[in-house]
Amino acid sequence: MTRFVFAGYAFVHFLLFLWALNLWRRREAPGALILAIMAAGLVYDNSLISLGRAIGIGPTLETLSWPRFILHALVTPFLMIATLQIARTAGLEWAGKKLWQGAIWVLTLAMIVYGVVFDLLPLEIQPACVNDVVRFTSSTSPSQFCFADQTQNPGVGPPVPSIVADILIIIVGVM
Repeated sequence: MTRFVFAGYAFVHFLLFLWALNLWRRREAPGALILAIMAAGLVYDNSLISLGRAIGIGPTLETLSWPRFILHALVTPFLMIATLQIARTAGLEWAGKKLWQGAIWVLTLAMIVYGVVFDLLPLEIQPACVNDVVRFTSSTSPSQFCFADQTQNPGVGPPVPSIVADILIIIVGVM
């Protein structure tokens, strides 16, 4: 049943991808291209999770899983640029100032570097099985083990770039 939920997420993200792409092409909406790219990555992410059981644990699923982590590390920080573009369009005065624009770009690039160095390079993925979902993940606990001799993987820590992007999105949203 859970794999169908992820298939549903993939479908909804596909619709969001089409909507954002349409906004970008027809209205040149600020941030829409970044949101379209992010949605496309989430289509891939959720589709792969929903198909993991059918693909099965092995090198194929592992190889197909790596782009999920790479996309999260490289694309998620760009949500801050989309947020900046939306803030400018909304008329937030600070967002039109070169200093703030530069600061957001520097923060975005810093979060990409952080994600690559501290999340992606030391990353070790292993299979995780929960309900009817089979996927490769960066952290596993005994409740997610797929086989008897599997060992726990604590992962690399919290997703700092995603958290920083979310905080900026919340702040701008409140403004």
